Amino acid sequence: FRAVLQIHKNQFVRAQSCIDNARDMLDTELTAMVGESYNRAYNAMVNVQMLSELEEVIQYKLVSERRKAIKSAWWNRLQGCQANVEEWHRILQVHSLVLTPQEDMKTWLKYASLCRKSGQLGLSQQTLVTLLEADPYLNQDKPIPSTYPMVTFAFMKHMWKSGQRQEAFKHLQYFVRTTLLPQVLPLGDLDDESEKKRNETISLLAKCHMKLGEWMTITEGVKGVNSNTIPHILQYHATATKYADKSYKV
Repeated sequence: FRAVLQIHKNQFVRAQSCIDNARDMLDTELTAMVGESYNRAYNAMVNVQMLSELEEVIQYKLVSERRKAIKSAWWNRLQGCQANVEEWHRILQVHSLVLTPQEDMKTWLKYASLCRKSGQLGLSQQTLVTLLEADPYLNQDKPIPSTYPMVTFAFMKHMWKSGQRQEAFKHLQYFVRTTLLPQVLPLGDLDDESEKKRNETISLLAKCHMKLGEWMTITEGVKGVNSNTIPHILQYHATATKYADKSYKV
């Protein structure tokens, strides 16, 4: 806590001293825990990781050339962490000392997904509203903002999980039709950045169509899938396959 305050004040030497003191205390604690319980030792290791990342926060502030590598390292470390909402949140609070949620969107989207899958829908909604920079529930008669398409898609999955299945399905149909499809129409020669963005949109289109097929199967399964709905379900999955023919998930 003291280290964080010193970092906020840009007092990096004092912050490093606080980190070193905390690490010395953790070293003794961790040595005792290793022989007792994996879970207790794991929690201590998370604290050790957070101290290391506080040091990297200082480097991030001081050495701009290292920022990309540090950000990549943070993402890779999180992939090795347990799927625990509280621990992810603690680590993300460290990252937020130098990164806004929009600057670290992939990580925060993963956190929102973790919240959703663990049933913590309030945290999921709060995170997605922060990423969207708007609360769709305050304007339910309007389309969900699509400035950040991956966040828009995540919000619809949140709606579905929250029980708003019909609304989520309609929003996803509209999102695909009005936002994603126009972005992948042939536009002639594209520069590298535009081509990368187009490929990301195509990948998202595949995920959206797969989700539409999945949701329609679930919705119609309750009422009974029939000859009218089967072609639509098959078409959604066929379109998903077209957009991501090399993906094992589609």
